[in-house]
Amino acid sequence: MGLATVSGLADQLVELDGWDERFPFLRQHPELVHPVIADRCDATGAERLGRFLRRAAQAGLDEAADEVTVLEALERLTEDQASDGVTILSTAADLVMAGATWLVPEFVRAGAALAGRSPTSSDDLRRLFIPPLAHASGTTAVDVQQLIALACMEWEDVWLLLEGICVKPDLHDAFPAAEQVAQVSGDLPGLGSWVSELRGLVTAARGRGPEAAEYEHRLRNLADGFARGEGLDDFDAPDVVCSQLGNEMAELWQRTGAAWLLPDAVAVARRAVQLTDPSSPQRAGRLSNLSGLIGECVQAGRCSRGMLEEALSAARDAVAISAVDDDVRARLSATLGNRISQAVDAGLCDGNALLEAVACHTTAWELTAEDSPVRAQRASNLGSLMAVAIEAGKLPVADLKEALELQDEAIAVADERGDDLSWLLSNRANRIAQAVSFSVLPPGALLDAVRDLDRALAIAVPGHPSSAGIASNLSSLLAEGMHAGVVPHSRLPDAIRLARDALAAIPEAHPDRQRYATNLANRLGMGVSAGLEPWLALRRPWTLPRRQWQLPLRDIRRYPPELPI
Repeated sequence: MGLATVSGLADQLVELDGWDERFPFLRQHPELVHPVIADRCDATGAERLGRFLRRAAQAGLDEAADEVTVLEALERLTEDQASDGVTILSTAADLVMAGATWLVPEFVRAGAALAGRSPTSSDDLRRLFIPPLAHASGTTAVDVQQLIALACMEWEDVWLLLEGICVKPDLHDAFPAAEQVAQVSGDLPGLGSWVSELRGLVTAARGRGPEAAEYEHRLRNLADGFARGEGLDDFDAPDVVCSQLGNEMAELWQRTGAAWLLPDAVAVARRAVQLTDPSSPQRAGRLSNLSGLIGECVQAGRCSRGMLEEALSAARDAVAISAVDDDVRARLSATLGNRISQAVDAGLCDGNALLEAVACHTTAWELTAEDSPVRAQRASNLGSLMAVAIEAGKLPVADLKEALELQDEAIAVADERGDDLSWLLSNRANRIAQAVSFSVLPPGALLDAVRDLDRALAIAVPGHPSSAGIASNLSSLLAEGMHAGVVPHSRLPDAIRLARDALAAIPEAHPDRQRYATNLANRLGMGVSAGLEPWLALRRPWTLPRRQWQLPLRDIRRYPPELPI
């Protein structure tokens, strides 16, 4: 049977109404019971059908069909249309333990619904849920129980145990199951957030060491309390305290990539603005800091893009009330330019707003003294934003020459002062690739771009989200160079590895995740064609969340972290 025929049958399967129609259709067309068809179902939004097909491919269609009866019972329990809740959950637990892990999402939802209606039964539910959820996650019930116990402890006690927790990788692998168990704990409504907080703490400790993780966690707890107004009465100037704490957290994020700090840094920066007198000369700077932190939080995938409206409003207010001081005006203008560009990227502003963003960065650049510590940053940001506007057709292609000159100047200034060069090199590489695509530079210039990105990746902060962006960019650029015939095909394994590393390094909620996943899919396609990867590599073993916003105009990370005022 041809691929086109199978594809058409898969589309028919998705359109069928209910399991009673799907079972006879699958028996008539058993070739559809295949993981590749399951992946196709996932891509069209029929994830439950995809899970069923994987189970049927593993255990047989008849056995998977029998399990649908329990699936429907779990759905009735979720909707409060079943009286024998514990019996249904016990049956589902047995099936999950026997391998029917495709039932887990409905199993957890039903347990959460029952716990919400009868929270006194939550302790029994936890005992019922821990073994099957641990089994489904490939971990042990003991590890899941230990994580839940740790999440219920005082943080001071957890910090003392942190070093020992870090050396137990199996314990870290139990977090997904612990988070699912937390959903059925109606008597402990905070358990889910405690487990999530513990996961962030352990991840930080494994990445930067227990002492650094404890310090970051203390900052988060302090910022959370200040944001809610707790403990501020102990200070004569609470607005200053909140502002300084937000800045310290921002600087720590920029140095280390500790992205879990960002939501609390935003909250405490917002509190600083709220506590600042409208007539205070500090208000403009604090509004700009809040705007910058929200932008970083969105870029790191730690908050929704909808928050960019608040960030853009704060940046505009900051510029509107700023004093006539060149240094301050430059900083506030740069922040506003970044927020406008982010808003365009998120679909909150139309493309014409890019010209306003370029004007903001031009103002910032013109007002920046030659000996300013942020001169390199301002030059690179202006060049990058000009390139975005060119890509969008808002500036002429001839302006690419000026954009490249700005990137060269930024690197020269930073190199002379010993500043961080990683993101500056990455920006210049992207400009070179863009100039090649517009025939402003010959294809051979891609080698210069590859050398820039190789150097950028070598000196980037390990684990920092910007490192993932550099890796993804380098993977794309290597592929572009191979297609142009200027990069040897011997670097294809590097391109595939870099794309994999980039996708693995960013969280599920990161706004660039779909772009990274598409990049990996393209590299795997090249690998399959070259005989370096099996064809099964194209089965998409990752999740592509469907986005409601525009994707970036180019495969670039346009802006570096902003410096707080």
